[in-house]
Amino acid sequence: MQMECPKCSSECRQNDKFCSECGYKRCSARKPVPGADSENREETTDNRSRLGTEPAPENASSCLAQSQPSSAGPAKSEEKRCSADTENMDGTLSKDTKDTVCTAHEEEETEDSEQSVSVSKDETISKGTSLEELLRDLGLEHHLKNKLTLSQVLEIDAETLSDESIQSLKSLPWCFLRKLMMVNESFRRMSCTSETDTEPQSLDSLLNTMKNPQDHSNRVNPLDLITAVFLCSDGFLQQEMALKMSMCQFSVPLLLPKCDTQQCTLMLWAMRDIVKKYKPHSLDDQRGFVEESIVLSDLPMVSFVRLGNCSMSKSQILNQVLSNPQQYHDTFVHKNMECGDTPRRISNGLVEISWYLPSGNKNTDIFSEPLAIANLRGDLRDFETQNAFLCRTSTAIFVFCDNFKFEQKFLDSEHFKTHWILITNSQSQTFDEDDFRKCILETKPSDIIIKHPGRNDAEFNKNLCLAIRGILKGNIKMSIERMSAPAYELLIHVDENYIHCKSGKLNADEITGRISDIPSFKEIELPLQGTAWQQLAKLEKEQCRMKNAGEKNIEVYKNELADQRQKLREQQRAQSISNSMSRFISAMCNSTEERKYFLKWMRINLDNLSRTHLPPLRALYKEQCLSSSENKELIAQLDREISSCSLGTEHFLREMGQLYESACSLPKALTPEIKCLPRHCAELLQEGFPLELVDGDSSNIPLEWVTQVLKELHHLTQDKCKIRVITVLGVQSTGKSTLLNTMFGVQFAVSSGRCTRGAFMLLIRVKEDFKVRLGCDYIMIIDTEGLKAPQLAQLIDSHEHDNELATLVVGLSDITVINIAMENCMDMNDILQIVVHAFLRMKEVGRKPCCHFVHQNVPDISAHDSNMRDRKLLLEQLNEMTQAAAKMEKKGNNYTFTDVMEYDPEKNTWYIPGLWHGNPPMAPVSVGYSESVDLFKRSVIEKFMEQKSGNSSAHTIIEFLEWTKSLWQAVKYENFIFSFRNSLVAEAYAQLCTEFNQWEWDFRKNMYSWLMEAETKVSNFGTEAEFKNLDELLIHLTNEAFVQLTKGETLILANLTEFYKRQEGHVHLVEKYKEDLNITAKTIRRETEKSVKNKLEATVEIRKGMFRLESIKNNQTATVEKKVQGLIEKCRKSKDLSDQQLVDEFEKMWKKTVAELRFPGMEKRDIVQNISHQLWFKQQYYTDFKDLFNKRDQCQKKAKDFTINCLQPAVKEYITKSLGPDLVDEMLAGQKAIAFSTRTFFQFSILEQLLKGDNFRDFVRYINNYETFVHDWILKLMVKQFSEGDSLRDIEINRLKVMVSRIKKAIKNAQMKAAEQAAGRGEEAQNIQQFIQDICSDLQELIIPKDPLSAVLALNSAKPEDFSRCLEVLVDEMEQAAEFQKGGDVRTRLTSLPFQPQKVLFNRVFGCGKQCPFCRAPCEAGGKSHTEHFASIHRPQGITGSIHYVARILVSNICSTDVASEGCFRFRETQWKSHPYKYYRSIYPDWRIQPDTSIQASDYWKYVFCRYNKQFAEEYGAMPSDIPPNWRAITPDKAMENLKETFLMKTGGDQN
Repeated sequence: MQMECPKCSSECRQNDKFCSECGYKRCSARKPVPGADSENREETTDNRSRLGTEPAPENASSCLAQSQPSSAGPAKSEEKRCSADTENMDGTLSKDTKDTVCTAHEEEETEDSEQSVSVSKDETISKGTSLEELLRDLGLEHHLKNKLTLSQVLEIDAETLSDESIQSLKSLPWCFLRKLMMVNESFRRMSCTSETDTEPQSLDSLLNTMKNPQDHSNRVNPLDLITAVFLCSDGFLQQEMALKMSMCQFSVPLLLPKCDTQQCTLMLWAMRDIVKKYKPHSLDDQRGFVEESIVLSDLPMVSFVRLGNCSMSKSQILNQVLSNPQQYHDTFVHKNMECGDTPRRISNGLVEISWYLPSGNKNTDIFSEPLAIANLRGDLRDFETQNAFLCRTSTAIFVFCDNFKFEQKFLDSEHFKTHWILITNSQSQTFDEDDFRKCILETKPSDIIIKHPGRNDAEFNKNLCLAIRGILKGNIKMSIERMSAPAYELLIHVDENYIHCKSGKLNADEITGRISDIPSFKEIELPLQGTAWQQLAKLEKEQCRMKNAGEKNIEVYKNELADQRQKLREQQRAQSISNSMSRFISAMCNSTEERKYFLKWMRINLDNLSRTHLPPLRALYKEQCLSSSENKELIAQLDREISSCSLGTEHFLREMGQLYESACSLPKALTPEIKCLPRHCAELLQEGFPLELVDGDSSNIPLEWVTQVLKELHHLTQDKCKIRVITVLGVQSTGKSTLLNTMFGVQFAVSSGRCTRGAFMLLIRVKEDFKVRLGCDYIMIIDTEGLKAPQLAQLIDSHEHDNELATLVVGLSDITVINIAMENCMDMNDILQIVVHAFLRMKEVGRKPCCHFVHQNVPDISAHDSNMRDRKLLLEQLNEMTQAAAKMEKKGNNYTFTDVMEYDPEKNTWYIPGLWHGNPPMAPVSVGYSESVDLFKRSVIEKFMEQKSGNSSAHTIIEFLEWTKSLWQAVKYENFIFSFRNSLVAEAYAQLCTEFNQWEWDFRKNMYSWLMEAETKVSNFGTEAEFKNLDELLIHLTNEAFVQLTKGETLILANLTEFYKRQEGHVHLVEKYKEDLNITAKTIRRETEKSVKNKLEATVEIRKGMFRLESIKNNQTATVEKKVQGLIEKCRKSKDLSDQQLVDEFEKMWKKTVAELRFPGMEKRDIVQNISHQLWFKQQYYTDFKDLFNKRDQCQKKAKDFTINCLQPAVKEYITKSLGPDLVDEMLAGQKAIAFSTRTFFQFSILEQLLKGDNFRDFVRYINNYETFVHDWILKLMVKQFSEGDSLRDIEINRLKVMVSRIKKAIKNAQMKAAEQAAGRGEEAQNIQQFIQDICSDLQELIIPKDPLSAVLALNSAKPEDFSRCLEVLVDEMEQAAEFQKGGDVRTRLTSLPFQPQKVLFNRVFGCGKQCPFCRAPCEAGGKSHTEHFASIHRPQGITGSIHYVARILVSNICSTDVASEGCFRFRETQWKSHPYKYYRSIYPDWRIQPDTSIQASDYWKYVFCRYNKQFAEEYGAMPSDIPPNWRAITPDKAMENLKETFLMKTGGDQN
């Protein structure tokens, strides 16, 4: 079939995409060539005559018109559709009319007409196919059924860091959502960018573009994209999208079409979150304003629709009308926007809604009263349902129409009974004056607006505004919520009709419907968070600070506080669960989906209630605060009333927490209903629901509740989830919550009536494929109430409150954002002081968070460069504040801000424009704000990635919980730095001490081994000619010792450095101990160096003395050997000598020889005695004489003498010297190893054994003779361990085996050397003396006795090979026959060792030996050069003999409680004058006593004191102490449990 191009009249084939002559789109070639098929020609002509020429799009993939919704059921829907299948004279649409699709012909005229055209039957495209194809193109095909969720969209992924252009349609929806969640209005201006788009064009390609219209295959109309994403999103994501679009002052879907089912949906639920503030001119109070949910606002709605084709852009005209003359804004998408001219495929039938809201300024407001504006996309005749809905809900309908053929009957239809105004363009080619006159016969001239040649756009828009203003004078108004009634009548689906939504609403309404007076409701239905909870919070702080104890005994006062606390809990428990809370808990136990809807309905309902009650109070409060004669009492009263009238879901969740906490205070088990509450809240937290961390009304943390919730969250995340934390601090109402909401797309409360109170935490999930790069599974966001809040500034302790909150959240954070609004610069100094104190405290406890300063409302694009000087001044100011804070915290004044906080002024300072682009309420969110916040967000994510590669590892949830507990416990004390105690820090410190102790022991052991070898070298000096003399050897050894010491010291320091580079184990928390341990390592080296030097010099001096003696011995030995040889020759000449004669001859020779010996420089008597008893072996010489005389083989005998008299003593001495270090290693690896790992664990082990032993005298010795007790305890422990079993013997045998193997090797080496000599010089060259000397020289680790060796060498005629064979056998026998001590007197054995292991272990765990000045608890600090002493557990001072100076009774006070109180002490160091315990460090600056005022503090020693109260009194000559009653209830099991908790030991079993 041939078609005629309407532009150039050329003939084209039907399937041609473009006209071959002019390049016009094929779908425009609608006119059949004469002679073509008549039936098709008639149908086409008929359609065109009714609808005008509307060519179809090139891909023919636009959607068909909508009809009835499916909510009424298939039968009714079908019935409704069938009734409209034909067009009658009354204006009812025919089926042909509804089966229209879109073309691009009208792109030259209007954005609404470009998609709506008629096509022949064979060109009609299925709408279902269009939707499916578009979703497939966008990668959303699976999400039409499995909806996108808000948590999925908010996930942190690699795209967060990406700013690349969109390369494919599949990435378009995600980029759209990412920008929308950050309220970046450019989300509607996105398209795919191909490489050809950026390539430079040639002239030919440019001309070709003119001939061939742009291909839309990689482009999507913004309305199609919005429609597709809404269709594929769940209700909560739709809500968030609608809210963000509304914040951008963009239209949002009112009726959402789904073209595959020809249904539409009223988006009531989606708009529930939109709250608007405005000031109508009719408002009586000129200072007031209206704030309400937009779906509840009764507003006139003006609808704009199009009939047929129209040359004017309806949406663009609307944008011009709604825009302030000074600032144009695209509220509605139109054709001149990016991709706005792209054919629509699924969004025809979409009804959008927007609002105009006056600001109260008559000079700038376009309309004096608020109104809603609805805009239908597509031809009105194609959408009967939408038409009927708009007619029933609109105050007036503005109809854009140029072609009035047959339109009169449509305008006379039953739906068009509402007030309608006709808008036409007389300049349009399709405008016919005659048709127009026929159509408007019964229309008022005032209801017609004509654009004619004499009227420009400004005048036209002015007339349109006047028409709208005229309509606003009427009383026809309707809220969106009320629109659901006509929607149901027209069978339009309402999104709130979803089963879980309806169920959630029902449950929420049952609770909120009963609220008439909020304060009364809270008092009756939420009683647990009332006065009792407020008093409990105050009691907790008083228990820590003890400010009101007065003259009372501090322990008695502490027990009184505990009793008061228990009574308050009993008051809470006496309250039964209210009806509202029962309903709330019941709803919380429903399915996840229903629970989410329930909580959202609760929030919506409660916010609506608060908006009703709070404005009058806030107005009065503001008036009083601004008053020059401010009434602080009235302001405080108003603040309490405002707090009472504030009601949100957090109050119900807070009540749940109090239910749980009060139940936990009971000894009996929790009921199932109560036990499940933490899990429900943990699930909420995991789903992204904000949870209250700090109660904003009581300024307290319900620790029991928060602990269990986070533990449940830990279990829900498979016990391996890691989190990073970001916190924002700043002045109230400076945009902190808005900043977080924009960064992460979340919803912290930001309305003026609901400022954040306390602190809330919220989790953002990290996408699975990004977790490794980011190093965590979630990012936790903590939003805090504003510092310097006006309502708190009028109250007592407001500065303290700010300090506590800042310290807590800074301590929990990896990144802290300091938010500064430029209009609040006067408050900046106060804020910075608070923050600097918090950062300094974190530095002291081992944390150094990263800090970012965000300056808001800075519009200048060159702000960062132009504020360089300001940044420098800010840093100087921060340094001054840090020094001042350090001085206040008594930490010296040599700190800078960058010492306590990771902060780079260039990288960590951000300037962000104001939030609004213009003046609210019609101002959209500034693109500059969104873009700047996006850059800041990327910087934060990149910083987290840097921290992953650094030594700051992410926290597990349990670790975060531990930080929360310890930080909060610490901030409740006035002196934070010295009250902080954290198990993570303790574990890291224990690990550090354990490893450092091992490095120290390795160093000492290696140096001892080296010293053994060095001493052996000195003792063996003379066997080799390596050195000329001993002085040269000493120099060499001294130098070698220096090298070894340096190597060992370097290794310790290197290990320490590597320890602090670890990512696991929270090593950064113990950074402050690094320098102490560096100094300790150097101290150990110096001490060892001095000791080694002294021992080497002493050994050399001894060896020098032995040289003189050995010289004499060698000379005399040669003389004796010569005499013996002479005697042998003499006797051999005399034949037949009897044995007695040989003896007589030897005796005669011996006496004569001894008489001839001379000892120069020595007294003869002493030397003779020494020779007789120690040096000379008369019997040995006689035996050798007889053997040689009788020519017997000496091999066996000499080998035996060498083994027994030389090797065996040397091996025994070697084992004895090596045994000490081996025993230390055994103790450090055995069952009691943990006791010697650190000084803290050692204390635990001793106290555990004392408790089990239950011996008063042992306690007395431990307390009063601590050093002796520790010596004896270690020795007894070692004796017990090595007396049981064969461990000591096994160690000795192992050493023996090693040395026997070594001796055998030496024999082999000597054999090889002897064989080489024999081969070179003959058999006669073999020398037994040299052979034995070679063996001895090889065994340099042994000190072989010189005298027995000389005896073996003397008169030895054995052959080396025979001697070696005998020696090998004898050495094997020596190993087998060795008898080592089994059992026996181990104590004597240990104390007689040259290296005594018990002393080494003592030095390892005894430490500095300092004791607490108050209770004499021993110091547990690691290293030798620590600058602070501390003890894990303190004790009643009466245990050490402290007696009340008047009553003469033992004192029961515990110093860890005293230092947190207002009490005083008087000691010799205070010159017996009273000195506050709180400032004990001014007297004892090197002690750090951990304040602990809990009722469980020191339960171990309380039990001991009670147990032996009378015995201690007798021991110290005093009266027994007045024991507080509750101390007597402490059992041994409780004492042991307290001991384990105090020392952070596992409570699941003993550490034996």
